[in-house]
Formats: sequence, C-alpha cells, structure tokens
Amino acid sequence: MLDWMEHFYIDSSIQNPQKVKEKLDKGRPVVGIYLLTRPANDEDMLEMISAVSLVQKGLYSRCPQIIAMAKSRERAIEILRELTEASYKKHGTVNLQGIIECIRENR
Repeated sequence: MLDWMEHFYIDSSIQNPQKVKEKLDKGRPVVGIYLLTRPANDEDMLEMISAVSLVQKGLYSRCPQIIAMAKSRERAIEILRELTEASYKKHGTVNLQGIIECIRENR
C-alpha cells in the first residue's frame, strides 16, 4: 500500500478520488493522474510522478509519501504553483513544511 499524507490535497476535477486512491493502492494503473510526493532525496522539495509509472513494482515500493493527487500534469503544476504561493505568502519562504501546513489548513 502507498503512503498517503493524512488529508492530502485532492484536485477538485478528479471524479471519485477515493476510487482512484484504492486503485493506486492495489498497484493498478490509473491513466492521467499525477502525484506530488515528498522528495526521494534531500536536495529536492517535491517530486511529480505519473501514477501509471507505479505499475512498476520497483517504483511502487519506493514511492515517497504522497501529498497531492491531480487530474493531469498541467493541474499538478498548477497545484504546485498554488501551494508554493500560499506557503510564500504565509511564511515569506517556500519549503516542504510550509507547503504541508498550507495543505492541512485548507482541508
């Protein structure tokens, strides 16, 4: 099973997000969905991955904690922009912890 942040960000254009989450947790492909995750290393702030790539067992087992789910690559980029702007407005800087706080506050 994948590691989902409690109260992760869900793109409002996703129909039946719980069903999408269940499919992803079972390792089934979901076309068009993109995930924003914690970074796999200490140098990046976030990573964006296509949910289809998780059908590969190696990627599935190493997938970092998921903090957001988007309907498309474009929406994932837009969500990332919105979250970084909100973090910057609130904290005067952009970092992972600030982004996670913004997600928790808006849920």
